[in-house]
Amino acid sequence: MQNLLNQGFNITSVRPLISTVIDGNGNVVTKASTADVILQSTTGRAFVVVDLDQAKVTKIVTLTVTEIDK
Repeated sequence: MQNLLNQGFNITSVRPLISTVIDGNGNVVTKASTADVILQSTTGRAFVVVDLDQAKVTKIVTLTVTEIDK
């Protein structure tokens, strides 16, 4: 993801996947396990999935936009 930021992409959205569970002691535990990050530049967009448990990027999808004026 650092390469995308170096290429001029800006983070426009971060959407964590949050789950809430009750453990064996009756405690409520809220945890974000993954996050979807959307980046945008003048030439396209990128969607990045981050595994927060391992602090690791698991998937990057880039879309390039080409505008043709006629």
